Amino acid sequence: MSQKKRPENAEALRARAEAIAGDVPARDRGALSVEAAWDLLHELQVHQIELGLQNEELQRSQEEIEKARARYFDLYDMAPVGYLSLDEKNTILEGNLTFARLMGVTKVSLPGRVFAAFLVPEDTDVCHLFFKELFRARAARSCELRLLRSDGRSFWVRVDATVSVDAAGIAAGHAAVIDISQQRQLEDVVKSSEERFRAVFNNASDGMLLWELGTRRIVLVNRQMLGMLGYAEAHFLEMSVIDLHPASDLPGGLGPSGDYADRGVAPILNLPMKCRDGTVFYADLTEARISLRGRDHILGIYRDARSRKQGELYTAELAAEKASAEMARQKMAEIETAYLELQRTQDMLVQSEKMSALGMLSAGMAHELNNPLTGILEIVRDNLKEKDPHDKEYGDLQQIAYAGERMVAIIKGLLVFSRPSTGGAEELRCENVIETVLAFSQRIMRGRNIVVKKEFEKDLPLVKVSHNRLQQVVFNIIHNAFDAMENKGVLRIAARHVVEGQAHFVEMEFTDSGCGVAKEDLPRLFDPFFTTKSSENGTGLGLAVSYSIVREYGGEILVESPPAGQANGASFKVRLPALSTG
Repeated sequence: MSQKKRPENAEALRARAEAIAGDVPARDRGALSVEAAWDLLHELQVHQIELGLQNEELQRSQEEIEKARARYFDLYDMAPVGYLSLDEKNTILEGNLTFARLMGVTKVSLPGRVFAAFLVPEDTDVCHLFFKELFRARAARSCELRLLRSDGRSFWVRVDATVSVDAAGIAAGHAAVIDISQQRQLEDVVKSSEERFRAVFNNASDGMLLWELGTRRIVLVNRQMLGMLGYAEAHFLEMSVIDLHPASDLPGGLGPSGDYADRGVAPILNLPMKCRDGTVFYADLTEARISLRGRDHILGIYRDARSRKQGELYTAELAAEKASAEMARQKMAEIETAYLELQRTQDMLVQSEKMSALGMLSAGMAHELNNPLTGILEIVRDNLKEKDPHDKEYGDLQQIAYAGERMVAIIKGLLVFSRPSTGGAEELRCENVIETVLAFSQRIMRGRNIVVKKEFEKDLPLVKVSHNRLQQVVFNIIHNAFDAMENKGVLRIAARHVVEGQAHFVEMEFTDSGCGVAKEDLPRLFDPFFTTKSSENGTGLGLAVSYSIVREYGGEILVESPPAGQANGASFKVRLPALSTG
């Protein structure tokens, strides 16, 4: 067996063993035969080997314990959501680092505090009933609450909790706390979009209904259509579109074996419609085929044509009917746009949740990098104080300190960028925001051979915006320029004071030498989900979000492609109202 290094207290342990052995009466050496001595020596060797193996096993166990502690830290403290353990009185037994950062407190201050202390007062009763039911049922429960950060700002969270019981019969609650403030904001947008759609749909002067192409089941109907046919909405939604017409007069493609695609979406005049009381009247139908959640649907607009004789030829009223059909198509386009807006907003909600989790993880990584880096800089600064400025090592230490300070600045920028935006505003300088984004974009610029040239006017006025949100705008525009230039190019960034009449602005201009924007794409450039990139490289949200942020603070974004004096590339100008200059 290989010799191992003795522990630091081995000598003390040896001294204790010799003292104990000195108290034990020695055997009569003459009474011990040679054979017995060899047997005893063998036993001692075996025992020594056995102790060595036990020592190795103990060391391996200690290593496993250290690995388990590291895994626990990664899985518990660095989780992208907050975790809490609580007793039946809602007193916090333990909380992870993510929850402490979420609330703006230290982790060590959590144990012993009552969870209700973090609540918005109006949600106290809801929280009390939630935990009461949780411990009563001892089954998983969820609820949504508002919490107060240490700085007094409130935000929405979802609490997913369950209960465990130990061997002594003591119950403890375990809760995951997830920040859903952005999700709630987007849910409000979804609700608003849905209300606008229903207002257009229900208040239309013509009858409207939406049915699924595959099953022909009616999924949505407006009030005008209910009045036409005499049905209640509940009955209508149990019907098929086939039930609205006499069996002998089904429109092409609606029969059991019909292919709707063969008929197209041309208007149908004098279409027989069957009322609930069995009577038949005639309507003019205009339809559009739309896709909702991956399924094909037909949106139909029905105009009552009972004023015309049954079977009347479409002659003198041709022009009027064409105009009517055009109006119907415009209405269908409005409704289809409302539906698409609703779907896009839902997709943005999913993307927001992903970005929220990614932001929390990025902030945690930045904090963990910042602590050892700060320690390194302190050591380097202490060594600089002790070195002679003419010493070669003094220059090396200066280079290390400079690089370390740049890394600290980049990490601070990452922390600001990953912090959830509250929409608040602060007075700041646009050129400082640009410098921050460029600082943590250095690796991309070097890797793609991109040169950045800056032209900043001196003593630019301040603007009043959210630092985090303006940084997001600058980040989106700069990185779009990087993508447009692919592996080589020049990005010119200017910041200037612009005066138009009585209005003062700070204008940031970003001009790249990339592929530019096609003329037909310019009107749609700021539309949500519009992108000229591949699906792997873009979602079409960056410029739409940037446009919304700038407009929120009274500014505007202008785009020109190609810029004046260039054969290609694009120029984006971001203008924000300047604060008082004098």
